[in-house]
Amino acid sequence: LEAFADVIAERATALGGMVMGTVRAAAGTSSIEEFPGETFESSEVVEALVERVAAYGASARESIERSEELEDMATNDLMIDVARGADKFLYLLEAHLQG
Repeated sequence: LEAFADVIAERATALGGMVMGTVRAAAGTSSIEEFPGETFESSEVVEALVERVAAYGASARESIERSEELEDMATNDLMIDVARGADKFLYLLEAHLQG
């Protein structure tokens, strides 16, 4: 999912937005819940990742709908790729939990 960060930032600036590329700025504006600091057991870590990757995918799908409403098909295509990447990663994480 990290691979999408630069592409999303490039699209945001192409649309006239301003991108703050620091971890602090990203964390401060993220809608994804912070990772629990007390989580150390492998299954708990994977479960926490599942929750956050699912939220990331849901956000990407909301962006797909919104960009379609705005007839911004370039952003729409980008967010479809992001959602696919999130879904693939989520599948792998959930498979790990199933053993």
